[in-house]
Amino acid sequence: MAIEVLTKTVAAKSRLENVRCQESISRATDGDMAANPCVHVKASDLQTLEPKADMVAQLLTALGHSKRLMAMCRMMDEEVSVGTLAESVGLGQSALSQHLSKLRALGLVTTRREGQTIYYRLASEEARELIGTLYRLFCK
Repeated sequence: MAIEVLTKTVAAKSRLENVRCQESISRATDGDMAANPCVHVKASDLQTLEPKADMVAQLLTALGHSKRLMAMCRMMDEEVSVGTLAESVGLGQSALSQHLSKLRALGLVTTRREGQTIYYRLASEEARELIGTLYRLFCK
């Protein structure tokens, strides 16, 4: 239920932000683009993005599943045990382990074992910054 509300809120805010960005871009001159919070990608910038496009797409795909996104949000400030993480995101440990395996394979999280307990934490600064941006856009 909470995920549905969050998803609807995110979609509504995204639509509103898109309208604001489009209005802002239509009023802006080229000199204004640098100060504009709505990023305007020029055609010349695509050459810079192209070699990184696969990595960016993989990161966005990882964040594209609500349970993985919530798990990564939970790991923003501290390392978390699998049991605590499973409880936080509302998944069984088996299902969560599959998601964490994907995140680990992409280098987005790392693990630390203490006895029989495995702790996860974010390992990717890009993921941390992107999650922070999503938080500022949709949760504040």
